[in-house]
Amino acid sequence: MKESNFNISNESIIRNAIQEQIMNNELKPGDTLPSENVLTDEFGMKRIVVRNALMQLEKMGLLDSRQGVDYESKVIFAGYATEQLASMFNYYGKHGYTNLKSMDTHIHTAFPTLEEQRHLECEELVPLIVYESQTMDLDKNRILEQTRILYRSDLFKHVLGSVN
Repeated sequence: MKESNFNISNESIIRNAIQEQIMNNELKPGDTLPSENVLTDEFGMKRIVVRNALMQLEKMGLLDSRQGVDYESKVIFAGYATEQLASMFNYYGKHGYTNLKSMDTHIHTAFPTLEEQRHLECEELVPLIVYESQTMDLDKNRILEQTRILYRSDLFKHVLGSVN
């Protein structure tokens, strides 16, 4: 296999280091990052490189900044409402739909359209996690529900665990 000339930018090195801190829970929601000057010293790179990396992380939705205030981590954790989901099937059962099947469930990523950016208040480089599914009544061969949920990937963290 031919070796590629893949170069990693200095911004990517800084961005990746901060993303790893967020993913490893070393940076929690609301934590303030060190100043640009401290990060410049820490990474041994020019201040403009650090600033560009922080702006990229902000566009990705992982950081938040205000003029005159340092950058803060913006990650929040998503939870699941399993009782509400279970009650939907109870609702169907009470209305005579008992032979249900979940069909065509897909999870994929996509970048937001302009309308989605406005609605979700996110930048264009924040990937969305898209969950799409259908629930079908097999007895009547009828789709009862079609769902499309958009999650901002910068505000989403799924923790695998047991459901009681």
